[in-house]
Amino acid sequence: MRLVNLCDHPIDILLSSGERRRLTPSGIVARVGCSREAREPVAGIAVHAVTPGAIEGLPARRSGVLHVASTLVAQAAAERGRCDVVAPDTAPDSAIRDADGRIVAVKGLQTFGVPCTR
Repeated sequence: MRLVNLCDHPIDILLSSGERRRLTPSGIVARVGCSREAREPVAGIAVHAVTPGAIEGLPARRSGVLHVASTLVAQAAAERGRCDVVAPDTAPDSAIRDADGRIVAVKGLQTFGVPCTR
């Protein structure tokens, strides 16, 4: 299975062997468009109701390819029946953070839909 990184940054995955695998950006960035509606500010801070829209930059499904994107893109793709889009697993027991709390690697990927049939 070929992994294609649709994020604009590298993704480091810590394998069970202890080795790190880096997914470099493919040059294609998938994003979810949205519409925003202003709500009542809270403590002087703007609040917006956001409704997800179309997925931009998501290539068509291809046999043997798993697309790695943001959690928001992977969730939106699953809602549209796409089983070939996953996201870095940033759950507390999977995310590896540096001393400043920034994620530097993950232990795996996460999916939000029905698995693809082979």
